[in-house]
Amino acid sequence: AFFSKSEILIFMGVGRETVKKLLMNSIFTGFQMPSLLWIKKNEPFVYEKINKVLLPKDYIRLKLTGECGTDFTDASATLAFDIQNRKWAFELIKKVGLNPDFYPEVHESIDIAGQVTVKAAEETGLAAGTPVVYGGGDQSMQSIGNGIVKPGQVSLTIGTGGQTFSIIPEPIYETEMRTHTFCNAVPQTWSIMGANLAAGLSLSWLNKKILNNLSYSEINELAKQVTPGSEGLLFLPYLSGERTPHMDDLARGTFLGLTLQHSRAHLIRSVMEGVVFALKDSIEIFHSLNIKMDTFIASGGGARSDVWLKIQANILNKEIYKVNQLEQACTGAAITAGVGIGKYDSIQSACETIIRINPEPVRPDPTVAGFYNEIYELYKNAYVQNKQLFHQLAMK
Repeated sequence: AFFSKSEILIFMGVGRETVKKLLMNSIFTGFQMPSLLWIKKNEPFVYEKINKVLLPKDYIRLKLTGECGTDFTDASATLAFDIQNRKWAFELIKKVGLNPDFYPEVHESIDIAGQVTVKAAEETGLAAGTPVVYGGGDQSMQSIGNGIVKPGQVSLTIGTGGQTFSIIPEPIYETEMRTHTFCNAVPQTWSIMGANLAAGLSLSWLNKKILNNLSYSEINELAKQVTPGSEGLLFLPYLSGERTPHMDDLARGTFLGLTLQHSRAHLIRSVMEGVVFALKDSIEIFHSLNIKMDTFIASGGGARSDVWLKIQANILNKEIYKVNQLEQACTGAAITAGVGIGKYDSIQSACETIIRINPEPVRPDPTVAGFYNEIYELYKNAYVQNKQLFHQLAMK
C-alpha cells in the first residue's frame, strides 16, 4: 500500500508546516513524490534504475524531440516543487532522500522544447523539424480551451474526475490544504483548483455496474423524470476516496435515504446531484478565500448534458456558460503550441481569436436553488456524521 500522510511526513523528516508552505498542496497518495518514496522503500531494484522522472506527456516529448524537460504546471503537481518561486524544492528533495538529478529542467508551457527528429518522423508520420512546445497539465490545457485566461473566470469540469479551476495572480497558501495551488500555463500566473476524484466516473460506475450500459441519451431522459432532490435520495461521490474538501482517501461512496419508491432514474439524478454538490464544496472554499468569480464555464461530460447543466446552475445558483469547442484540453494544447511558434502574441490573444463562449447561459431557478441549498447542508453533514464509519469500513 502507499504511505499514509503521517508516514510520509515521518519518512520525510521535515515539519508539516514547512512542507505545506513550500508545496502549497496536501500530501496525498498517488502524487509523484509519495510514489517515488514508495518505490524506493518497496521496489529498490526499480528505484536504482531511475535516470529521470517525467510525466507521461514529457516522455512523449522526449521521444519526439530527444529533449528532456517538463513545464511549470506539471512540475508544481509533483509535491517536489517550490510553488511560490517556481523552481524545484531541491533542499526538500535531498532531505527526503531522493536524488535531485531525477528532476529535469522546467520551462514555460509555451516554450519550444525542440523539433521532431527524423527517427520520430519515420515512426509517427509527423514532419521532421516540426517544433514541439512543452505544453502543460490536463487542467491547465482544459482551462485555456475554455478561454480561462484571467482572474474571475471559473472552469467547472465534470470528466472522469471533477475540477473547479480559476487563475490567480499570486499563489494562495490555503492553510487547511483542501484545494490545490499550482503554477499556471499562462506565464507568471498561478491557479487554484478543487479536485473531486469520481465525478463522471460515478455515473459511469452506476451505468456499467447497475444500469447495464444505457446510452447517455437514455440516462439524461431518466434523470429529467425525477424532481430536484431525487425525492430524498442523496449520493456522496467518494467512490475513490476524496480530495476537495476532505483530503481523505478512506472516504467512501454512499447512497443515503434509499426507499422502495426509488428507481434507477432516482439513482441517476442523485449521482448527478452529488457530483455537483462536490463541485460546490470547492466554490465555497473559493468564496472563503475571496477569489474573484464572475463567469462560470462548464466543460467535459457535464457540459454535454442539458439536465446536468441545469443541475449545476441550480445547485451553484449561478449562470453557467459553455464554449463551442468539444475537446477543450486538445484545443488548449493547440493554442499553447500556436503561441509557442509565434502564430499568436499571447495565450490571451489566441483565446480571444479562437474560443467562442455561447452567449446564452443556463440560468438557475431561484426556488429550486434555495431548495438545493438546504440539501447541500445535509450533504456536508453526511460526511461529518459518517467519516468514522467510512474509515472503519475501509479497514475491513
